[in-house]
Amino acid sequence: MDTRTLCLGILGDGDATGYEIKKFVEERFGHFLEVSQSAIYPALGELHREGLVSCREVRQEGRPDKKVYRLTEAGREALLAGLERSPGRHRVRSEFIALLLFARWLPPERVSRLLDEREADFARILGYLRQCADEARGPGERFVGGLGEAMVGAGLAYIREHRAALEQGLDPGDEEREAAP
Repeated sequence: MDTRTLCLGILGDGDATGYEIKKFVEERFGHFLEVSQSAIYPALGELHREGLVSCREVRQEGRPDKKVYRLTEAGREALLAGLERSPGRHRVRSEFIALLLFARWLPPERVSRLLDEREADFARILGYLRQCADEARGPGERFVGGLGEAMVGAGLAYIREHRAALEQGLDPGDEEREAAP
């Protein structure tokens, strides 16, 4: 999903500043969708110029004025069109998975550290997803939250159940490692 459609979707739930949109993206989308934070403000500017969002400035004491964006009717139509165009692909991009593909070349203690870090990260994310379940704003968010819980929970369970086999298979004197160039 492109940044413009993402911003329109967030504004579909109510007025927001660029900062609030940025925080929402980090908190709600950061686990499964890579969005460049530096792309949000330019996208909001384009959406405003095109009449898809309106913008009002709110004065703040001792701070720069903040811009509050609101979805227009044209923006709602653009949101629906953007959602229709999105192919809805499901991709998993993980440096963790890529590193473990080459685990045989890594020192066993590095593999153990990677597993520890990911296990802790998955447990943290799972806790966060469960906390967010009460804040879901409709059936789509509830579904996505549940799917996220299932996927992260499965990853956590897999690491816990299978890490010993991986770690035991990484004998420091492994012939494959010794044969490395």
